[in-house]
Formats: sequence, structure tokens, C-alpha cells
Amino acid sequence: MPQTSIEMIVEARLRALERELPDTVQDPEVIYEGGFSRAVITVADASGNTLCVEFIEDEESLLRPLAVDQFNEATANGVKALVIVPDRAHLAAAELLSRTGNPSVELASFSVVGISLLA
Repeated sequence: MPQTSIEMIVEARLRALERELPDTVQDPEVIYEGGFSRAVITVADASGNTLCVEFIEDEESLLRPLAVDQFNEATANGVKALVIVPDRAHLAAAELLSRTGNPSVELASFSVVGISLLA
């Protein structure tokens, strides 16, 4: 069965995380709602303590009413939150996060984290 774009993106990010953080456990969740798809990857240490939550978003999913609230909530208890967006959405995401985001929420584009859909 062919994978969707979001599934391919998550797979690529999981491969990168396995290289970057080999002693961690990654728990991916692909979410289909409201006509768009997005993903959340929770990264934990071997004891199950959450280290980071990564949100993979696109232009449409960034505009969800609760998107920034979810990013901000992820930073509770010192957990790192990273929002990963397509290169073309980086500027819009940066503007959105600068207005309403917690300063500890980090932003990266697909190219920065090494995601390419060109196989």
C-alpha cells in the first residue's frame, strides 16, 4: 500500500532521529483531521521520560485554532518542543510563533532537519 506524504515525512524523520539520538524511543502519531494531515513524534529516554515532542505541520495545519496552544503545552516540565514545517511555510510559522508562541518552542524547516520527499 502506498504511503501518504505525511507518512513518508515521518519515516524520514524517524530515521534521522535514530541516527541523532540512538538511545531514545520514538513514538510517532499521524493525525488526519479537518482535511489535512500532521504528525507528532514523542521522543523519550530509555526510562520513558519525555525529552522532546516534535510537531510536523504544513501550511494548513499550522492554522488550526489550537496549534500554538499544543506547541506551548508541550514545553511543560522542561520538555523541548520542535515544530517542523515545509521550507515554504517557514516564514509564516516563524511569524505565528513570534506572536503567540512560547519562546522555548523551536522551529525548523524540512531541509534543516534533513527531510526530502525526493527519494
